[in-house]
Amino acid sequence: LMLFLYGENRIVKDEHLKPAVQVRIVQPNISQELKWKQELASSHLEKLFKLSKNNINEIDLIIWPETAVQFFLEHEKGFAIKVSESLGKVIVLGARKYLSSKKQLFNSAYLLNEAGQVKTSYDKKHLVPFGEYIPFGTLLKKVGIVGLASNGITGFTKGTKPNVMTVGNLPPFAIIICYESIFSYELDENISEVDWLIHLTNDAWFGSYSGPQQHLMHLQARAIEQGLPVLRSANTGISALIDPYGRISHRLDLNTEGYLDVHLSKKLPLTIYSNWGAKRWNILLFSLIVVIISLCFIREIFSQRKVTELKATEDLDESY
Repeated sequence: LMLFLYGENRIVKDEHLKPAVQVRIVQPNISQELKWKQELASSHLEKLFKLSKNNINEIDLIIWPETAVQFFLEHEKGFAIKVSESLGKVIVLGARKYLSSKKQLFNSAYLLNEAGQVKTSYDKKHLVPFGEYIPFGTLLKKVGIVGLASNGITGFTKGTKPNVMTVGNLPPFAIIICYESIFSYELDENISEVDWLIHLTNDAWFGSYSGPQQHLMHLQARAIEQGLPVLRSANTGISALIDPYGRISHRLDLNTEGYLDVHLSKKLPLTIYSNWGAKRWNILLFSLIVVIISLCFIREIFSQRKVTELKATEDLDESY
């Protein structure tokens, strides 16, 4: 009852959620079986630009989903010119990164300025086992087993860069890529430095089953825990704007092509959860479970003892 009343009172007091930044979230809706076909790369890219440049004047930032483009940005010099001439806006997008000197492949998010130049990037840290890398990959590669998304390399490499980004007058934000959104503790280290979150994902892997809905619900939990608005761009859906209370205010459903123009809300004051951190909360929850189980055992022991004493008393009465 206390938690319910606290939550109801907290949601009512949302008058400070005033628009701060206008963002376009793009959802190209490119199916997984077509996504990596080289002969379709240019048409996929044209679709992204078409969805991005319609009535763009008031937009401050454009967001494209995880692995939005097939090419490596560092090697595609003409892309910056196209961004500058066609859009002239700040873009956050997902793309693979390849370091040929180290033969390392990364699942990355890039921040481009209005001229299409790469300002910074973030490499995904929490990789999907058997999807983005194979445990003991070097050994298993010898027998022909590689990651599902590795393109022949022994899986993606784990990133080491911080996920906080900032550009121009935009409030600082943190990037999370796909699978990372289901882990609360991934956001604890630097969340106090940012005002909002951007989530890039490609849930086309799941098809139209329950995976995309469950993935979105995990992201709602992250918004509630941290008191931060979340902007989500998903290749085939579900793209959404989630407010700091975890409510979805705008969304594009599964298998829908389009975009969302949304006003970014301001963040809430530091929540109790984010102040404590996920690991401390997990320790607290684990301790409570241990205490409850211990109390159940103690209760059972006392109950058994009471039954034994009662039976002994009855036997004694019968003997008399």
